[in-house]
Amino acid sequence: MRRSCGICALVLAGILCLCLAGSAEASLMHLDHENFTEYLHENPYVLVSFYAPWCGHCKALEPKLENVSKKQNRFKVVKFDADNFYNKKISRDRYGVRS
Repeated sequence: MRRSCGICALVLAGILCLCLAGSAEASLMHLDHENFTEYLHENPYVLVSFYAPWCGHCKALEPKLENVSKKQNRFKVVKFDADNFYNKKISRDRYGVRS
């Protein structure tokens, strides 16, 4: 479990390094099983941070994700609780994310 969180954190950190400064003033939106699919259909470019509330790496990454969300306007940055019972059908079954 910890290894998966660490790998996710490294991948997201690499994506964050590629971002250039922009003018959007967005904050992180929290998606769940009720609005995830619709949000992805409405927004063509989305960076989804699959996280677990208990994960220290995920907590440490959140301020960086918020910063990226505010500094660029090419894609949306959202959070999705992969540990939530109702969300697991999406995170685990559709995307292979384990918590």
